[in-house]
Amino acid sequence: METQQEKAAYAARVLRTLLDETCGPYDWDDFTSCSLRDPLVDSIRVRASGVNLPMDADGQRQLLALADEADRIATGNGS
Repeated sequence: METQQEKAAYAARVLRTLLDETCGPYDWDDFTSCSLRDPLVDSIRVRASGVNLPMDADGQRQLLALADEADRIATGNGS
């Protein structure tokens, strides 16, 4: 069973790969369409799925802030 920290690390990883354009062809779709069992981490997923693609500068800022939020949860500094 994955912990909240592991789910948050996964969310941060997917967000950062989308931002640096190394995201796999199905990674973003899987991330945005499959809910995560942790409500706090799932709220990050839901907010990220609301960013329009292709991203503009505002969308990039939003995803970066969400990735940072997920990193804080993953390291135990944000839950």
